[in-house]
Amino acid sequence: MNPLATASPPGGGETNRDEVDRAMASEDAAREARKAERRAAAGRLTDLPRLLRGIGATVLVAAAFTFMLQTWELGDDVTRYYHFLAFTVTLAGAGFFCGLRLRDERSARTFLGLAAGAVPVHFTVLGALLYSQFPWLSGFTDYPGYAHFSAPDQIAALVTAAVGFAFLVPVCWTAFLTFARPEARILTLGYLAANATLLVPTRQPDVIGGLALALLLGTLAFDRRVLAAAPALRTPGGRLVRLLMAVPFTILVGRTFNLYEPSSLFLAAVLASVSVVLFVVAPLAVAGRRQAQLAQRASLVPMAGAWWCSLLAVSELASIPDAWALPLLCLPMAALYAALSLRSLDGGGGLRKLAALVATGGMTLQLVLFPGVGSSLACLATAIVATAYGYAAEQRGVLGLGVLALIFGLLYHLRYAAELYALSPWGSLALLGIVTVIAASLVERHHRSLTARVVDLHGRLQRRSA
Repeated sequence: MNPLATASPPGGGETNRDEVDRAMASEDAAREARKAERRAAAGRLTDLPRLLRGIGATVLVAAAFTFMLQTWELGDDVTRYYHFLAFTVTLAGAGFFCGLRLRDERSARTFLGLAAGAVPVHFTVLGALLYSQFPWLSGFTDYPGYAHFSAPDQIAALVTAAVGFAFLVPVCWTAFLTFARPEARILTLGYLAANATLLVPTRQPDVIGGLALALLLGTLAFDRRVLAAAPALRTPGGRLVRLLMAVPFTILVGRTFNLYEPSSLFLAAVLASVSVVLFVVAPLAVAGRRQAQLAQRASLVPMAGAWWCSLLAVSELASIPDAWALPLLCLPMAALYAALSLRSLDGGGGLRKLAALVATGGMTLQLVLFPGVGSSLACLATAIVATAYGYAAEQRGVLGLGVLALIFGLLYHLRYAAELYALSPWGSLALLGIVTVIAASLVERHHRSLTARVVDLHGRLQRRSA
């Protein structure tokens, strides 16, 4: 052993190994950090085209709005429209270029989607040009500058509409080929038909309200029977295409609210449209069954408002006696609620109770506010119908409401028996009793078929609510 050799301190080897391990661990951590940073950078570069497409689409939409809203000092409104048509065709051409030359399907869809989304704006402007020369059922309105489009003469209006339609048809067809090739033809026809409602040369709110409601019902039927069955339209892009079908309806309603004075009938049509959307469309869009049922229940409020506005529209044309107001309001609403209960997701039991409450409660209130033989007969007839249905369908709530209304109506007759001495009132009451007994005989005679139908209906409602 060399006496000059320096002895290692106790545990020195372990210390050096720990330092080496820490250095290696630090180097591995730094290497992993660099790898993570490179992956993050690669991810950002991968998402960058999506961000740029979104920014570009936003800028193009802003450019379109600026283009349409700006004040033009040179040229007329027809020239202004042709510039916008050229802008839309340029968007479609850019989509062609990206799809065929650059082989970039996403950018092509962005351009063509924007071009297809601009089509309702084109039809709105073309409708304004036609309306300026062929007005129908409308008065004068002082339009703001951005909404004023006027053709110099009838020939210019018709030619501009024809030229615009000739260019917009291939734009729509090309866009829908990109999003849903198998359904491109039917999509183009449906989209153009929906937008054609914007060409109707009238701004009369009652007509527009009826047109908007008919358009909504037609769009929903087209979506449920044709578009919903197409696999290509269940993708995110396909759902956007389906949403485009609702744009003409939105423009019809929004234009009337913005530029004209809505009438009672127009408000009725709008509220009815809201009710239809809540009852039919919203349950398909929400995730849970409970949310779908809540949407259907929420539809009852605008539905009642729609019927009320309809009565107001009728009263503006012909005065409705006060004694008729409650029957006209409550009985049709009760019938409508009862009909909707057959399509309710929860089986419709609550809706049928509500229908019975509206009918019996309304007729009972009618008897209190407008006492008389006619009111009492209406109350009794409604009570008998509610009682019979509640008993046959095993709806205790409906049965209870019917029995209460029946008792109240009969007590009214007993209370005022001394005053109801004329032949006609007592004859009417007797006639109601005779009709009720005969109805009982008919039910007893055909009880088997009626029982089978009631059991079948009850079973279907039970399965629907399960």
